[in-house]
Amino acid sequence: ENFFGYKTYSDYISHEENKPTTHQIIDEVSKYCSSYFDRGQASCGLSHAVESLYVEWSQLIKFDSSFSLREKEINMMNIPKNPYQMIEQCSQKLGLFSEQDLKVYVMKICHHMIGWCSHIVFHQWQENLELNHSIRNTTVADIVAIFMHYECSLLQAKKLKFSEWSHFFQYQSSLFSSNHLEFDNIFKILSAWQQALEISYQSDVAEKILQNGFQEARVPVNKDVQMVFCIDVRSEVIRRKIEQACPNIQTHGFAGFFGVSLHCHQEAQEHDTYHCPVLLKPKFNVRRQYSRAYEKNYQGKSSLRRFIGGLKQGVVSSFAHVELFGMMFIFKIISQSSKNLFAKKNALASKFQTPSSFIHSLTDQEKKGAIDFVLTHLGIKQFAKTVFICGHGSHTTNNAFLSSLQCGACGGHSGDLNARFLCDLLNDKDLREEINSENKFYIPSDTSFIPALHETVSDEIVILDGEKYPESQRNKINELKIIFSQAAQRAQEERSKISRRPHVDALSRSVSWAEVRPEWGLARNACLVVAPRCRTESINLEGRAFLHDYDYFQDTELNTLELIMSAPMVVTNWINMQYYASSVCPKTYGAGNKVLHNIVSMCGVLEGNSGDLKIGLPFQSVHDGENLIHEPLRLSVFIEAPVEALEAVISKNKHVNDLIENQWLHIFSINRENRHILRRRLAGDYEIIN
Repeated sequence: ENFFGYKTYSDYISHEENKPTTHQIIDEVSKYCSSYFDRGQASCGLSHAVESLYVEWSQLIKFDSSFSLREKEINMMNIPKNPYQMIEQCSQKLGLFSEQDLKVYVMKICHHMIGWCSHIVFHQWQENLELNHSIRNTTVADIVAIFMHYECSLLQAKKLKFSEWSHFFQYQSSLFSSNHLEFDNIFKILSAWQQALEISYQSDVAEKILQNGFQEARVPVNKDVQMVFCIDVRSEVIRRKIEQACPNIQTHGFAGFFGVSLHCHQEAQEHDTYHCPVLLKPKFNVRRQYSRAYEKNYQGKSSLRRFIGGLKQGVVSSFAHVELFGMMFIFKIISQSSKNLFAKKNALASKFQTPSSFIHSLTDQEKKGAIDFVLTHLGIKQFAKTVFICGHGSHTTNNAFLSSLQCGACGGHSGDLNARFLCDLLNDKDLREEINSENKFYIPSDTSFIPALHETVSDEIVILDGEKYPESQRNKINELKIIFSQAAQRAQEERSKISRRPHVDALSRSVSWAEVRPEWGLARNACLVVAPRCRTESINLEGRAFLHDYDYFQDTELNTLELIMSAPMVVTNWINMQYYASSVCPKTYGAGNKVLHNIVSMCGVLEGNSGDLKIGLPFQSVHDGENLIHEPLRLSVFIEAPVEALEAVISKNKHVNDLIENQWLHIFSINRENRHILRRRLAGDYEIIN
């Protein structure tokens, strides 16, 4: 908070003159960024520009008179050819002569523009994975240089106040450096309270695991049905309810992209999508093909949307748009403003159950390699006759933050495509025979893999492509639908107790265009348990735990453990930090008030009609209007593996080591043989906590 009190020159002028000068500069920089990174929203933008953001800005700024101080000052400043020269030039003018002063000053600018800076870093990440080439050599330095240019224009106009700024900056610089020990002490006190809160939760989870016992993992499996769910915390509740409703169903936790990373092209979407964790590059290029009638219908609707959208953006036609087409939307508005059961079922059917097929160019060897990878790390050694691969997705209306409610392992998309694709591979009889012949895995000839989807607003289990399976399986599916429906109802009853606000049923929350809290998503997430399901099977973890099945005794070379700790654990930490930061510092790391959001560039939102791109989650996602719903705890990771195995993985992977040693998360070892749980301290020391 003390760092946020640090002032750049525009902050200083804003304070002295009681004017929103800094906000004006933020608006100017954001204006160019939103045009440059536009993905089709703007009728005229810089999305087709070939140069970096800084170069495009430097060419346009000569003709832009929107910033009030620019007109007379632009001729007095020579605009360098690259952002680093601009930063150096502006640093001299602002009196930033030491490396430390410049470093802190740049950090403060990045704090002012954290949204667009984060967006650029995301693009750089995607470019490193060879997935995105739209960044055009733009870096965070471009934003810093542009921001500093406006400040120097301001400085030039306020010549008489330069001496006052110099005195203030020297005082601020000395204050910031001399008080860092005081800041450290405050941080240590707050950290102690934070750690006490986390220890309380960790002790509760550890006690539940210990009381549940250390029975062996159930091999062979004696179940009629198996269901593979994503490790998402919302799956913990529905898995528990299904197991309680039908003990002959075994549930299993696995990363929700199910080991098949897809680069998918769909006619029903304008852009290709990547259905895998964002830290991975998709391995399989697939095209989802719909029926000819569906594609024609979609193309017609898409053309109409583009036509109406063009009228909205037209200089003249925008004024007559509502009068001409307002009546067309009256039935849609009425439907979305009322409890319309048909609307919900129809929306689910069109979103998740539209018949389609995959077109791909995978060789038999690539298919076999994909199945080998999945079965190796899935850990199921004996399959039941009916196996559901159950992804998850959220159906909501008028929600700019829908991706935050979707599957994190699928890159912010629903998991139905991954489930369908994997089931297609596993149901291939020729591939199955080849895999069985190698005696590494065995899939019975009468086992059917059925794709499904856990719709997280209502907790409904939507069975996909059920019509493809034989009559005997359809009868089984119909019986299971009743069980799933009962489990969903009980899960909803449990979830309704999260907030003290009056409970609104899932149907109303799902179809209402005015609902700001359609579901709580992953709020309250606090731990990741990596262990056989029997370790947590009868425990109520309150929808706060990511559950990843893992049997150390099957993982002789630690390949699966390394994969879990370097991928799913990292992604769950990202999710945990997103909720944590949006709760403890919503002004900087949250997305503000959802009611005031406006979509910008089809890549994010602004709060209101100006300002920086918002990051994190809206306040409504972590707060119910009266109380904070998300309890800000760092992720506690309980792994059933010896400390030697954990340390081997930690020492081998620097990014995992950095997460743990810098205390972004906590690691615990569940020791089945000695029947105790150990907490990892810094530098690889462990202590027994039971």
